[in-house]
Amino acid sequence: RCQRGWTEHNNHCYKLVTNKATWKTAKAQCSRQGAILASVKDRRENNFIVKSLSSGAFPMVWLGLHRINKGGFSAWTDGTEVSYTNWAKGQPSRSGGS
Repeated sequence: RCQRGWTEHNNHCYKLVTNKATWKTAKAQCSRQGAILASVKDRRENNFIVKSLSSGAFPMVWLGLHRINKGGFSAWTDGTEVSYTNWAKGQPSRSGGS
């Protein structure tokens, strides 16, 4: 179901890209490919993404979560509300990113 270079998980296709980019640029690059930045909806998806990144080849990745206002994160770029969180200690940070 997924194109070459993409990985299928739970009926979704994922692609890890190694070029450095800002969140806004990464979002635009995904859009040009008919894709969106990943949305983490549950523990299974979170575990899949963490496992995909375990090689260490990707020191930082962008996800499709964005800050609507200074009050916090309220939506994924696919339009769905945030219902699952598994933040690292001290996160989400109030600085950096979008």
